[in-house]
Amino acid sequence: MFLGANIDAAKEAARFGIGADRSVNYKCDEAGTALNYEVISEAFYGVPEELRHECRKRLTPELAAILRRWESALYNEKICGRI
Repeated sequence: MFLGANIDAAKEAARFGIGADRSVNYKCDEAGTALNYEVISEAFYGVPEELRHECRKRLTPELAAILRRWESALYNEKICGRI
């Protein structure tokens, strides 16, 4: 998957061997960025647990920490009834 803000995402994705069908252009603003995170999150959490576990093992410590903070914030939002 290749996300491109304010560029030709398909053209840039091709440089990395990623097909145009796996590239997306989006508007680089608060709403566009939030939508990308939402869609990627939905895709990730729709993946079977064993694949999620494998993905987590491959994260750098920094990215793993970011994911833990995000999951904690998401959990707190659900508990508080905001989502």
